[in-house]
Amino acid sequence: MKRYFVLFFTAFFVLASGCSKKEVSQLEQDVQEGQTQKNEIQETEDEPEVPENLYFVNTDSLKVRDAPNMQGNKVGSLEFGSVVEVYETKGSGEYKDGILDKWCRISNESEQWANYFYLSKLPAKLEYEDKYETGLHEHNEYANVYETLPEKIIIENIVEENGKKYFIISIDDNHYYHKDLDNIKVELAPVIKDYLPESFLQGIKHTKSRNIYLNQESDYYELDENGEQISLGYSLPENAVKAGNLEWTVEPEIKNLNPQEFKVQDNVSLRKYDFCNKAIPILRNKKFANDTILEYGIKIGMSKKDLVAVIGKPDAIEDDEYWYENYTPGYGETVIIRFNQDVISEISYSIEK
Repeated sequence: MKRYFVLFFTAFFVLASGCSKKEVSQLEQDVQEGQTQKNEIQETEDEPEVPENLYFVNTDSLKVRDAPNMQGNKVGSLEFGSVVEVYETKGSGEYKDGILDKWCRISNESEQWANYFYLSKLPAKLEYEDKYETGLHEHNEYANVYETLPEKIIIENIVEENGKKYFIISIDDNHYYHKDLDNIKVELAPVIKDYLPESFLQGIKHTKSRNIYLNQESDYYELDENGEQISLGYSLPENAVKAGNLEWTVEPEIKNLNPQEFKVQDNVSLRKYDFCNKAIPILRNKKFANDTILEYGIKIGMSKKDLVAVIGKPDAIEDDEYWYENYTPGYGETVIIRFNQDVISEISYSIEK
């Protein structure tokens, strides 16, 4: 950069030495305007504007209507993974009879509306379905960090190269232990495959089957990747099957589990994390009332059945309270939902730092 500046300055000095003051002034103005234009072009190239209201279709096929309601005429459809820009939302926000009354206008020029329930804002966070049945999440208190599977996947963007679409994903985990969590490119599909980086391969191996042993002190243990013992205490994990005199095998409840396969299409956790992110500020600022409708129509009076249909099973159940967690390394938010006769009676939150 300095070399070009010197050359430019020299050329300017030679030209200026043979010009009148008026000509020099005009030349300076032309150069300044030219340099300004160059800078503007450079800034545009270096920092392209990326719309903040990008969403992708998270179901197999989504109808596009000419009005923000179920009575609107179908004017098109969008396939899974289609990226749209949302310009406006309309509707009461209520969830009733399996339909969410919230609609997104996806065209800036015409009446094209799609249902919000099946759109996920980028970046989008999601998790394994039935993650607690993989056998690596229930026992994090003793599992080596390299033997666990990711709790959450983040779809950062969707790109197209040579006629193919790809997810750009990252893994929400601790960068201290895993150095390969970002900018993972995987071909766009309803179920993505072979996406886990090298640092999780031990977790894949450990998930397929777990061998448990009993030592002379009546203490159960596993072996880590280095052959070191990991103590489990004095009781066996659930689903342990005796395999020898002092040996047991624990297999995941999901048969033929492949941790390298991850379902994206119709994954309810897409809505769970979006719900948590938008509910916490409302609850924190005490803007929540008995008639407040939260994201995806969740409100006082909603049935437990509808709640689970919308955002999935809770991460934990404590005294009939449903806990929906949104944890990242070092920080956690939980929405706590209480019931009265299987109907939501109270919604609160907790924050853990």
